[in-house]
Amino acid sequence: PLEDAKALVIKLLQRNFRKLIISTPNVTFNQFYPTMSSVFRHDDHHFEMDRKEFQQFITECMAEVGGQFNVRNFGVGDQVADISMAQACIITKE
Repeated sequence: PLEDAKALVIKLLQRNFRKLIISTPNVTFNQFYPTMSSVFRHDDHHFEMDRKEFQQFITECMAEVGGQFNVRNFGVGDQVADISMAQACIITKE
């Protein structure tokens, strides 16, 4: 569930790390899968976010922890109409 994912990211942000890479499917890309039979791309998914939701999720997690972080957001995988299959970010501590 999303609450568990948020708790995990917050826990990781509190650790001593150099780089943290987080990725998730981009729900906006699902429109290019014409044979999808469910809301989510895979049966084991509890949530999928679009690019803006993902960036907001990461921002909220960092705000919970405080401190100085740098974030680089980027698309992952195939792209159609400037929409990537997945999105990711690399978080570094300042």
